[in-house]
Amino acid sequence: MPIIDAQVHAYERNHPGRPWAAVLHGPAEVTGDEMVAAMNAVGVDGALLVSPFTMYRWDDRALVSFYPVGKLSGRAEQLEVTVDSALGSFVNNRFQAVWHAAAPHQALTPVTVADNNIERTYLVRFVDLDDGRRFVASRRVERFMRRAVGEITAANGGRDYRLEAADRHQVGPVLDAAFRRVYGEIPDTAYLLLRTLDPSVGAAV
Repeated sequence: MPIIDAQVHAYERNHPGRPWAAVLHGPAEVTGDEMVAAMNAVGVDGALLVSPFTMYRWDDRALVSFYPVGKLSGRAEQLEVTVDSALGSFVNNRFQAVWHAAAPHQALTPVTVADNNIERTYLVRFVDLDDGRRFVASRRVERFMRRAVGEITAANGGRDYRLEAADRHQVGPVLDAAFRRVYGEIPDTAYLLLRTLDPSVGAAV
């Protein structure tokens, strides 16, 4: 099984040409080659490179990378340009066009539901409101609830919940907007609230 590091940072040392805005815990400098060598030393197969935004914040520069056929991106030509330059403007405009044309992210979360007889796990659409409440929308979960025998329990993200039908009069418009924002449409099924059974968690969740 491949081992993937979920978050790594590469950055230059602190110097006047590219001063740090804040200090990120770690070595004084980590180049791409040093990162690859460190990964190889401990048997890590790949990693997700995350921007060290804390250190640099925003400026007017952009790094434009080229990806020739048959060459790894780290070995390809990379140019640092200002965003208002001809190349910077072209890349920024192209990025914005692709970004806005992209389909909404189809986020799903596993919910395990059980009654007195059976247990089933379904991948369902969900949204989290600002107050911490998580609502799901799933025909299969709704069907399970209609056919359930005895008490229904639900589990999600390592916590136990009770499923409750959402009050559409109270939260319907908010949930409609939230689901449309994430999935591009309003679900044609009921909204269900995951009400936590953990007494140490606030009653709103």
